[in-house]
Amino acid sequence: MGNCSSTSNCNPCGPDFSAINQLATKAGAYARQANTYATNAENSWLEFNALYLGAFAAAPTVDNEGDPLQVGALYWNTGLTQLYAWSGTSWVVAANFTEFTPFLATGTTFARNLVTREADVANVKDFGAVGDGIADDYASFVLAIAALPADGGKIIVPSGVYNISAAPTWGAKSIYWDIDVNAVFTGTGTGYGLFPNIATNIGNIAAGPWVQSRTTQAPLYVGAAVNAATFEMIAPTSVTNGYYVALYAGGAGDAPSPTNDVWASNFVIEANTGSLGAYFGLEVDVISQSLSAITRGILISGHGNFDADVALEIDRNLVIGTGEWYYGITTKAVKNAIQIFADASLEKGISIGTAYTSDFQRSLFSGKQLDNVVGNAAVVLQRNTDTLPVGDLIRCVNSANTDIIFNVDASGNVGCDGFFISQNDIKTHSGAMIIADSTGAITYFDARSTGILAPNLPTSSIGLPAGSLWVDTTAGNVVKRV
Repeated sequence: MGNCSSTSNCNPCGPDFSAINQLATKAGAYARQANTYATNAENSWLEFNALYLGAFAAAPTVDNEGDPLQVGALYWNTGLTQLYAWSGTSWVVAANFTEFTPFLATGTTFARNLVTREADVANVKDFGAVGDGIADDYASFVLAIAALPADGGKIIVPSGVYNISAAPTWGAKSIYWDIDVNAVFTGTGTGYGLFPNIATNIGNIAAGPWVQSRTTQAPLYVGAAVNAATFEMIAPTSVTNGYYVALYAGGAGDAPSPTNDVWASNFVIEANTGSLGAYFGLEVDVISQSLSAITRGILISGHGNFDADVALEIDRNLVIGTGEWYYGITTKAVKNAIQIFADASLEKGISIGTAYTSDFQRSLFSGKQLDNVVGNAAVVLQRNTDTLPVGDLIRCVNSANTDIIFNVDASGNVGCDGFFISQNDIKTHSGAMIIADSTGAITYFDARSTGILAPNLPTSSIGLPAGSLWVDTTAGNVVKRV
């Protein structure tokens, strides 16, 4: 072991590979860091080399890489011993190049100075906003709003945490708030109904670009519209397949909480107190000029490994207010109001129930008619209970809704023209009834004029077997079933 001691660096058992690996890891990290510094230095040099071209006796026409000159590029004129800057069209003495010096931006045709260019868009940080979550940035937002023209403009809110002590307002100005997706708002000026909660749904926060238009621009003609934001897709004629979408909104989530709802899009229309006219949450105009094209106003599609719950849901938030929908769906100028395809997956065409997951014991469902298959029917009406059922399965009334013209009650009995017809009875178009009682005997009963009863139809149910027909003369010659 030689001169090694317990306190020396010698290892009598061999090299310490753990320490060697740690040193190698650190060396690799230092090498990568050095490479990053070298890359950054090279980029800085390239950027500097493109802007400061060096000393020349004559004005250069390209930069040091042979590329077009950049606005703001500099060179030292050795003959005139002055520094010159490229304005976009010519070399000017750098001492005279200020924020008020007009210059051409690349690809433009009109020279403007920096002050004019910067005034096109307001940035809250140009008005003192800090965005550290501590300093009060309310005044900066107010100043940015005040700097806009009378009809409004664009305000940029960069990434940051903005402490707002009060909610800024902007009156009749139309503002495009270009809010960075990483901008966060705190303070007493934020929250429900404050900033940046949108006006038509004060519980929703604008966590990105937000356009609030209060334009006074008038429509071109009656029936035309003025758009706050416009997206158009003009599909090319050179492409023979694929989809073209003017506006796409997507939503996704994997949150485990059942109270986390995700919406791809949300449309709100608000008719304030005293409003007149028609208000539409969503309008889809279908302009059909081709016999060959298939046109659809709304297509609800999708895919997945499991059944989706609801394609179209019509609901009202009765927690906020008590108003309900007067009509769920109305149609006008249509050939077929509702078309249900009886494909292999159809179980119920129309269902009325208390919940999505119920077995619809109180239901009206229209299923496909399968020929020669017992148990299938085009229309099935199912009552809620078999114990003392009440109400009607079908009811037809007069125009004033004061008189029942025709009805089928929950027991299957049929009422027509004010007379009660039992389950197996048939009423002719003339108003007379052909009746088959429980014994199969056919009798005739005309209640239109004389109320004459058939000879073998009893006027009392006493002693009659179940299923027999009889006439209740005390109830206006109503035919009843035992």
